[in-house]
Parts: sequence; structure tokens; C-alpha cells
Amino acid sequence: MRKLLSIDSSCIAVLRYVDDLINYRVGVIKTLQYGHSMSLNTHWFALDSYGKPISRSDAQTLFFSSSEEAIVAATAHAKTHFGLTSGVSFHAPYGYLTLHGGEDYREWMLSLPDYQRTFFGSHYFDHNVLLHVRSTSRIDADGRKLMFIEELQSDWHQSGKRHGYDSSPWGSVANAPFKKEWVSLALKLMLVRASTNGFDGIAWANGDIQETRYARDLSTIKQRYDVELPKILNKLGKMFGSKVSQTKIETKDPWLTLVKNKDHWRVTDHAGQFRTRAKYNRNEALALMARHSKTVDLTVPVFWLNDTLKQQINEQGLPLFGEVIA
Repeated sequence: MRKLLSIDSSCIAVLRYVDDLINYRVGVIKTLQYGHSMSLNTHWFALDSYGKPISRSDAQTLFFSSSEEAIVAATAHAKTHFGLTSGVSFHAPYGYLTLHGGEDYREWMLSLPDYQRTFFGSHYFDHNVLLHVRSTSRIDADGRKLMFIEELQSDWHQSGKRHGYDSSPWGSVANAPFKKEWVSLALKLMLVRASTNGFDGIAWANGDIQETRYARDLSTIKQRYDVELPKILNKLGKMFGSKVSQTKIETKDPWLTLVKNKDHWRVTDHAGQFRTRAKYNRNEALALMARHSKTVDLTVPVFWLNDTLKQQINEQGLPLFGEVIA
């Protein structure tokens, strides 16, 4: 007999993964109510193409404890009923804001779901997202596997820095931890992911690439990618003999960007030399952008994971605060 859970009017279903071919979906039940049993991101569901819930193999509940379990169930169900090898893929709304090439695009979110205050950022519907990272997998000119950070942001702390934090119950920007260390926290999480998944290092799009992508002066952003990231990683890697250097990746010259107008996309260089009408879907616009951009070997900053650092990460982890390992 299936185990029933109490889902009340405070609960919402948030879709995380979508199959564009046959409409399989994987999502999570969330709530904004503090202390609720559904507030810890541990109740994942999988739906088939008709919207029918897919049961766990033990048939005791319709919920899964993680997104990975729900995806496995959806994939197995799709293979059994439709002969497909995969069921769902990550639903990533900002995948067009990447350098050309790369694989396994992901959007990572670190949230505080049971925090005593609630904050909503501008990028995602989820509440209390402390930071997010957008990444791809790439191979550099020497054949080494890179986890490539396209962008990292904290809507929460960037809003707090701009407007100030408010400690009152109904303040617009709730006070939150990691004010000065959210970039360090994001990097350490990506290092752990890279180390445990066979990557040789992490690289990222520097400040010039970020400015080209958004076609405006971003002095604060350049400071983050060109100064703050290397400083954090060099301090963390000092005792392991690892420091930030450079490598090359093959991509397209990032002089063009996509702009969405309602349900259509256009391609522009934001300088008036190249501009299309908004008549394309996203894939068509990406293909057009690639056709009008030359292939380049782009120099990017990189931090290599040597064996000593990998051993530290895999056996003892990294410090939650600061970069000095005791």
C-alpha cells in the first residue's frame, strides 16, 4: 500500500527536468512554510507523458528522496514503455548564455529551503536560492577535461549589497550567511563536483567574456572573475602546489548574443553592425549565431586539480568557511 503524505495548499510542484520528445517530467514538491515536512527538497516525483505519477520500484510511495532516483525511474519507465534510452533532461532556461561548444550544460543552485526568512531572486522561481552556477564540460587544447564555469551569481547577496539587508520579518532582502564568502563557497562546491567526476580542473569565462556577453561595462563583474576567483583558488591551492594558470579551448568568437522578444529570438552584436529580426526559435538563433562567428582558440583561466588536492577533497573535503585547510 502506498504511503500517503500530507500536501496542503502551501505546497507547490516545481518542474526540474523535462523530456521535450514525449513529455516525461521530474520535479519536486516545495513549500514556503517553515518547518513543513515538504520544505527540505526530499520529495521528488516523476510523471509519464500522460501526467501519471511513476511509482518507486518498491511501490510504497510516489515520491523519491533525490532527483537522481526520480530520473532513473523516469528513464526506466520510458525505456520499458517506449523503447527510449533516456526519459528526461535538465530543464535549464539560461543555456543560451554560454560559449559555443561544450557539453552537459547544467544550472546548479544552492538554496536554504528551511531558512527562517524568505527571499526570491530574479532568475528562478525557487525561494532562498543563495547562489547559482552555470557550467559546461569542455576539453582543452591538450585533451584535458574541464568543468567550465560559464557564470556564477548570488541574486540574494547582490541584492543585499545593492539595497541593503533588512532584519525585519517583511524586509525585501533578508539577512543571509556567506555575505563575503559566497563566491568561495560556490568554487569549493564545483571543485568537489569536478574531483569526484573525473575532471582535470575547473576553468571559467573571464571578465572580458562576461562584458561581451552582456554588451556593457561590468567593472564589478570583471573584478569577480579576474581578481576574486584567482585569489580564492590560489589561496586554497597553495598548500597543494596548485595555482591558477591559463589554457585554451576551441569555441566561436563570442561577439554575438541572443535576445528574446516574447516567444521569438533575435541575434545581435549590441553595436548596430549585426542585428536580425526576432523571428527564430532558440535553436535556430543559436545556429545562426554560430554560422556568423569564426572558430577561435580562446585563452581562459584554469585551476588544475592535482592528485594531492583530489585526495584532500575525496577523503576529507574542503572547509565550509575560508580557504585555509587545517
